[in-house]
Amino acid sequence: MQKQILVVISIIGLVVGRDINNAGLSLIKQQEGWRANYYYDQIGQKTIGYGHCCVYHPCDQLHPPLTEAQGSQLLRTDLAEFQNCIQNAAPGLNDNQFAA
Repeated sequence: MQKQILVVISIIGLVVGRDINNAGLSLIKQQEGWRANYYYDQIGQKTIGYGHCCVYHPCDQLHPPLTEAQGSQLLRTDLAEFQNCIQNAAPGLNDNQFAA
C-alpha cells in the first residue's frame, strides 16, 4: 500500500510540478526572441514562437501566425520537462535559483 501511495505522489509531482517564476520566463523570452511564423534557427531546425523546435516537439497542430499568448503557452509546455528535472534534482532551490 505504501508503495502505491508513493507512486501516486510521484505521478502527481510530475503532473503538477513547480513552475518557473515570471522573472525567469521573461529572461527566456528576451533571450529567445519572438517569431509568430516558422523560421529556421542557427542550426537549421524548424522553429516557432519563443524557440519551440518542431523537430523535438511536432508542430503539426500549429497554424501560424501564432499569438504571443500561444507562444507563451508553448514555452511553458516546453519548460515543464526541464522544470520537473530541476525540482527532482535540487528540491530546495528558491524561486530565482529554480528559474535560473
